[in-house]
Amino acid sequence: IALLNGILTSRVRRQEKKIRIREARTNALYQLTKDLSSATGSNEVTRVAMQYIMKYFRLNGLIYLKNEAGQLESPAQGDRENSITDNEMSVARWVYKNSVKAGKYTDTLPSVDHTFYPLQGNSGTMGIVAVRHSAVFTHGEEQFWEACLSQISGKFEREFLREAAKRTYLISESEKLYKTLF
Repeated sequence: IALLNGILTSRVRRQEKKIRIREARTNALYQLTKDLSSATGSNEVTRVAMQYIMKYFRLNGLIYLKNEAGQLESPAQGDRENSITDNEMSVARWVYKNSVKAGKYTDTLPSVDHTFYPLQGNSGTMGIVAVRHSAVFTHGEEQFWEACLSQISGKFEREFLREAAKRTYLISESEKLYKTLF
């Protein structure tokens, strides 16, 4: 009876630990969503995203976003420790083009030091996240990571759409002014 009781207690404790981890991750996603919703502009969204990636995954990384021409643009927060090489930049461009993760700890182009994840939105790839892993994600961590990337890419997509709407409005106002003056 004591042995059976010990085994059952151990199972209950493991389940409790899993539930606490799941609850913490859910709370983290809620906080990320809340902070992203109050962020305005790509630079602030990038800052919030990198803050959460560092806090919950303990990963240093960079976010590369597409520019108006649809090409990857170097990040503003580029520090020397996290900067990527030309070879890694070609991997980043490949990830951006194909919307598939690649790099270290993946089956695709594993010879580089960073792992590259696409920021996939509804209207296409918004950019990529480059992180330097020290170990492979567990299944639960991978799900949490994907959920965070989904929230981050959704916010970047909304920012791109907001900027496009702003440009469209300015162009229409400019055309009205041109017609009035003409």
